[in-house]
Amino acid sequence: MMDWYLNLKMKSKLMLGFGLTTLLTVIVGVVGLNASHRIILANERLYDEGVIGTTLAGDVGRSFGTLRSHMRDLVMDSDYGRNQASKAAYDRQKEKMYEDAMQIEERTKAHDDAARYNKVELLLKQMDAYFLFADEIARLSLDGQKAQALTLLRSPGAEGSLARFSDMLDNLLEFMKQESKDLSDKSDSVFYKSVTEIIILGVIVAAFSYIMGLYISRVVVGNINRELKSIHRVASGDLTVISKGDYSDELGQMADAIGDMVDSLRTLVIGVHKDVDGVASGSAELSAAAAEMSTASNEIARSAEAQKFGADNMSAAMSALSGSIEEVSFSAQKSLEQLESAIEATERGNAAGEETRLAMEGITETTGRIAKAIGVIQEIANQTNLLSLNAAIEAAKAGEQGQGFAVVAEEVRKLAERSGSSAKEIAKYNIEARKSVERGGEMVAATVELLSKIKLGLGQFATQTRDAVDASAEQASVGVDVANQVEKSVAESTAVASAVAEMSASTSEIANTANDLAELSTTLQGRVRRFKL
Repeated sequence: MMDWYLNLKMKSKLMLGFGLTTLLTVIVGVVGLNASHRIILANERLYDEGVIGTTLAGDVGRSFGTLRSHMRDLVMDSDYGRNQASKAAYDRQKEKMYEDAMQIEERTKAHDDAARYNKVELLLKQMDAYFLFADEIARLSLDGQKAQALTLLRSPGAEGSLARFSDMLDNLLEFMKQESKDLSDKSDSVFYKSVTEIIILGVIVAAFSYIMGLYISRVVVGNINRELKSIHRVASGDLTVISKGDYSDELGQMADAIGDMVDSLRTLVIGVHKDVDGVASGSAELSAAAAEMSTASNEIARSAEAQKFGADNMSAAMSALSGSIEEVSFSAQKSLEQLESAIEATERGNAAGEETRLAMEGITETTGRIAKAIGVIQEIANQTNLLSLNAAIEAAKAGEQGQGFAVVAEEVRKLAERSGSSAKEIAKYNIEARKSVERGGEMVAATVELLSKIKLGLGQFATQTRDAVDASAEQASVGVDVANQVEKSVAESTAVASAVAEMSASTSEIANTANDLAELSTTLQGRVRRFKL
């Protein structure tokens, strides 16, 4: 079933496998981008509908509390100048409440949230109803009609309108908090679903890549091992090997070529075997006839042979010396490579230390933001304490009717003090954390400096090692030159021996030639018989 694939060229096989893997990788990337887009949309909706909407609703509640404080000052204070200032502050808070409420309404319309829209509309209507009483109380107070303003403030209609508005505001805020929680859960669900999809596709791509690579490697390595065994058999002298490719790819063509080569070599060795047998027979007869005539010429060549032997020993010694120099050069080169690897490792360590230092700076910056947030909490606690103190004073002015409000104000003051104390403790811990981060940054900086010194020392040692490698190379070159000179001396000694041999009688030449031919024939016979035909 896979014959069409096995018959492809190696380049086509690899390109097809890599192409499929790349396609799957692109699919994983597209799915990842789509998942990221879904997560971004969910987070944007969470921020737009949940965070900003809840913040605006909280702003309405805070403005409402401040507005009631200014309205109380209008009713209770008889100074005209302060009344004008309180009325101006009252108008500003009223305008801000309407602005925040209208922003909530616009964002609700934009996201087509019917449930929230109904609650916002009810809140706006109740706000209008409340301000009918509040504006009249403010007008009466500003005109000096404090008793009428106080009576209207305590009337069932005003108190009922105030209670309904407060309940609707709390209702809306609680509803928006729940919606924010639902949006957060939905965002988390989108995130986990996206991560699961990416992981599943990644596992599929990894499994496909592994299976594809394993299949290709088995096909290639199996054919190569089979041909490698055939080559080893040929190298050991077995010319009965039959090599033929199963498929038409490069490995199949190589197997066919090896089979053709073995056939040609078998034919050649058979012919050489026959020729060597004939030469061996003739050289044996010639050697036997010239044995007696070679004795005299051997005596003459003995002295020249001794000189040649000494030159050969010198040549061997120089070759050994040259090999030792090359080994020293190779070891020095290895040391240099290890030094360069160590320098690269120190560079990576230096880079990692720099990244750690930057991360420490980011943590320090974050602790600064935390300190600012704690300052805001402490300021809110102080303001709450002052408001509760003012509420206690006003409750005291109200007499028995304000006793219940005074108890609530005292509880609020205690909560504010506890919030302030907790904020101070958090600020203390934040300062300690910041100091620890600064100490960590100093240690990282010291580590980076130490790595730089190590890198400098390794660089100097690498320079010295390079000099040693260059010196070893020069020594090896000199050794080669000396070996060449010794080889020339050996050649000259051989020439001297040849000259002495030429001066010998013609019988000696015939004997030497016969002996050499007999030895060559014997050697050739041994080598040819090594082949299995």
